[in-house]
Amino acid sequence: MASLYITRRIRTLLIFVVIMASLIIAFSRSKILKTFFKPEKTTIASTPEEATEQFESYMYYTKIDFKFVTEDIREKDNEVSRILKNTDFNEIYSKSTKNNNITKIIQLPIDSYRNVMNKLKQLPDLEFAELKKSEETASIEQLRKRLQEEENNKRQIRTEQYINEEKRWEDLKKKDDIIASLNNEIIEKEKSQKYVLAKIDISKILSGDVGKSLEIFGITFIESLVFITIGLFVCYLIIIGLTRLFVILGIKTRYGSSSRYGQYGRYGSSSYGYGDYNYGYGEKRIKRKYIRKPKQKDKNSEPDKNHKTDAK
Repeated sequence: MASLYITRRIRTLLIFVVIMASLIIAFSRSKILKTFFKPEKTTIASTPEEATEQFESYMYYTKIDFKFVTEDIREKDNEVSRILKNTDFNEIYSKSTKNNNITKIIQLPIDSYRNVMNKLKQLPDLEFAELKKSEETASIEQLRKRLQEEENNKRQIRTEQYINEEKRWEDLKKKDDIIASLNNEIIEKEKSQKYVLAKIDISKILSGDVGKSLEIFGITFIESLVFITIGLFVCYLIIIGLTRLFVILGIKTRYGSSSRYGQYGRYGSSSYGYGDYNYGYGEKRIKRKYIRKPKQKDKNSEPDKNHKTDAK
C-alpha cells in the first residue's frame, strides 16, 4: 500500500495541536482554574424547574421542602431511602440529572410525617428543611354543597325550553367544566387531610474541591489525547485507502508511486548533439539541439590583400 510522507515539521505541528486541544478540553470540563482562583465559591447542581413547579402547584395544606448538598448524592439517597423504608409513602415524582441531582416528591401519611421529618433533619449535609402550611380557603363540606348546586343547575338546563339549542349546549358545557373543577378540588382536599407533601432534593457540589478538579482534569486530558490521536490515525488510513483506490482506477496522484517524492523516471542521454530529458513531471519530453559554431579566423593571420610581394 502506498504511504503518505509527512515532514518532520508537520509531525511536530500535529503533536502540538493534539496536546493543546486535549488541554483545552480538560481545562473546560474540570473548571480547575476557577477552583484554584476562587475556591471559596462553590457551585451546587440546580434542582429541575419542573420539580419545583409541580411541588408548588399541588394543593396540600402541609408541605415540607428538604434540601441536601453533598459530594456523594448516591450515598445520601440511600440514607433517605432507609428512613422512608418503613413508612407508607407514595412517590409522585422522581428524577436524576447527570448524577448531579436527585429530586423526589412524595406523599407522607399525616400521622407519621413528623417522625420522618425529625429523622431527615438529623442527617448530615442538610442545607435547609422548610415547613409550609397554607390557609384553608374552603372546607370539603362547602365544596360538596357547591357541587350539588351545580349538578342541580345542570339538570334544570336540560329540562328548560330553549329557543336556540346551541345556547343550551354552551350552558351545559360551562356547567360540566365547573363540576369537573369542583370534583378535582374535593379530591385534593381529601388528600391534604390524609397526606403531607414532601420534596426531597439532593444536590452535588460541582466545584470548590481542588482534588476532585485535578482528578477530572487528568482523566479528561488522557481521554481527549487518546480519542484525538485515534481520530487522526483513522483519517490517515482513509487518505491512504483513497490513494490506493485512485492507483487501482488509474488516477495519478502525487503520492501514488513508491517513490517518496514522486516518480522521476529515467534520465535520457545528453550530448552535444540531441538529448532526451525526462523529469517525471507529467512525462514531459524536452528536446534540445546544440549547434557548434565554427571558429572565427584571426584577423592578424589573414594576408593583406593590398600587400605586394616581389617576384623573384
